[in-house]
Amino acid sequence: MKICTPESSHISQLRKLWQESFSDTEFFVNVFFQTAFSPKRSRCVICDEQIAAALYWFSCTWGGMRLAYLYAVATAGEFRGRGICRRLMEDTHAHLKELGYDAVILVPGSDSLFGFYERMGYRVCSSIRELNYKSADGGVMMERIDKHAYGKLRRMYLPENGVLQEAENLDLLECTEEFYQGEDFLLAGHCENGEYVGVELLGNVVKTPQILHSLGCETGVFRTTGEERPFAMCFPLRAESVISDMYFGIAFDL
Repeated sequence: MKICTPESSHISQLRKLWQESFSDTEFFVNVFFQTAFSPKRSRCVICDEQIAAALYWFSCTWGGMRLAYLYAVATAGEFRGRGICRRLMEDTHAHLKELGYDAVILVPGSDSLFGFYERMGYRVCSSIRELNYKSADGGVMMERIDKHAYGKLRRMYLPENGVLQEAENLDLLECTEEFYQGEDFLLAGHCENGEYVGVELLGNVVKTPQILHSLGCETGVFRTTGEERPFAMCFPLRAESVISDMYFGIAFDL
């Protein structure tokens, strides 16, 4: 077994593992590997010349610390139950520490995984509020903006404990979501079969039913700041990395 940084020759196997492990569309997988994938921000396990497990990360910052947002952690079916994922995670923690990261953050793909990561030393560090609304008459003034404007405005709308997610985070987000600015809110999301999926809503949430009307959607679900349910978990890489409650908003799982 070998744990290493993947090479370009491994991409076809990495794509296959991703498609076997997650329910993402082929479009999203293509977008990820064309837009956000970087061997320098990836680790994999090779067994008998096969990719047995892999993970990726995005760089972000919080409280002056450098964080790695781990994403798409997966083990091929035939290699599960051997502790390979745990060994990959432990190796990645050491690798990220050498690269100068202060902590690791991730969003468990299901409720059952919270316990798995907790046993590895992760602790819940961020919660969110999820809003479900129906469209209401009235509409609101809002304009479509690009990722650069969204990133700049997001710094203004983020609460004091907000994690900055820019660069490759916004590059990927731009490929799957639309960005909007309102008079007192900021929104990233997309409409799917008449329902709006709001990946992140910052600012005034009272106007959400009118936002749906303006977007031409009957119903919608929006993620925003709040304490309703646990969302992200964090693992400190250095003893001095004190992690308290934070707001981690952008996750590529809706």
